[in-house]
Amino acid sequence: MLHRTERSVAIMLSILGSLFLGTPGPILAATAPASDVSIRFDDIEAYVREENPRAQIITQKIAAVAAERDQALQWSNPAVAYDHEENDLFREWQITLRKRFARPFSQSSLKDGWKGRIRSAELRGSQESENLLAELKTGYVRLRLFESYLDRLARLSELVDLASSVAGSRYTEGELSGTDKQLIQLAAFSVDATSRRIQQEYRQYAAFWRAEMGLPSSVTMDLVTPVAFLPFELDDTSEYAAMLSHRPGNQAQVILAQALESQAKATGPSLIPAIDLYGGYKSFDFEVDGFVAGIALDLPLFDGNAGASKRLQAERLIVENQLAISLARSQEEIASLVIAINEAQPSLAEYADRLDHGSPLADTLLFSYQEGSITLDALLGAIQIESAAVENYFTDLAAYYLNIFRLEAITGTSIARFAP
Repeated sequence: MLHRTERSVAIMLSILGSLFLGTPGPILAATAPASDVSIRFDDIEAYVREENPRAQIITQKIAAVAAERDQALQWSNPAVAYDHEENDLFREWQITLRKRFARPFSQSSLKDGWKGRIRSAELRGSQESENLLAELKTGYVRLRLFESYLDRLARLSELVDLASSVAGSRYTEGELSGTDKQLIQLAAFSVDATSRRIQQEYRQYAAFWRAEMGLPSSVTMDLVTPVAFLPFELDDTSEYAAMLSHRPGNQAQVILAQALESQAKATGPSLIPAIDLYGGYKSFDFEVDGFVAGIALDLPLFDGNAGASKRLQAERLIVENQLAISLARSQEEIASLVIAINEAQPSLAEYADRLDHGSPLADTLLFSYQEGSITLDALLGAIQIESAAVENYFTDLAAYYLNIFRLEAITGTSIARFAP
């Protein structure tokens, strides 16, 4: 990581103190006072498992499918009926208990279908959780890279100030022209404007990430895991593609299609779609009494439930085609991600090495300017070039890790690891 000067530290503390992100549910209770909490990169998975609001939504989606199953499979309520008839010749009354058995010979298939739908919802939830984890990892890394970028911009601002100081000393000797003074002012404005823009982007993204993590705004959080460029050796594209059929999201689609097939067969036309059984007590003039019993069968003359079966078969075909499209799209995305990651590594590695082990161009040229071996134009030009290079580096590095975490989510592999 870059060495932070006193000025850059002051700038970063000002930024971090105004917008940092909150603390995890496992660490603070809802009524806890504001405090400072350090969060590591490896802590993110615990948030997804426990307190994250989006994870709670995933859980409730599964619960909703389970409730729908219970409603569909529950027995209908029995009905109690009382009939009374009376005239000048006789009096008659009866009380009966009636129960309807809907498709009694299809319950097993219906239960199997709903069992599959529950399992599909669970697998889909597992995939959504992995996608959420990838998004939060990307957010953590992006915020840390924002900090490093702001740190480097603070250093460039210092270089402009130092150049202005050196040029000012020369001005007393008559060497600084009005043009040189304007160039210094423009260079300072350019670096400061970039810094303000990045600070605003940082604040906006920090607020977004805080909400995605479900962190209380009353708590100050410090992201402590260092993030810098790390090279990764990826597997062959075909190996990643072979993992797709085993991914929870794709398995969910397969199981859902099977469940819809079972439900379509269970709800298809039947000679006996439903049976009503009833029985009770009957009395005639309180002198003759007895029991009554009966059975009623639906006659599938007009409605054989074919419509429901066709609808379920159509839904099954939709799911199967969606799965085929998803697999093809994922294969193409994997190939694209692997190429992008591998192509980005050489240039990122080269610039990261310069930041870690060598002096950036502007720092080196400042000494040359102080010695009088280069002009102010050359120094300020170098600062502008360095500023553009730093912006490109951190933008590309953020995209690099975005691609890595996306590849993790699609394939279920673990690629990126950072030292605590």
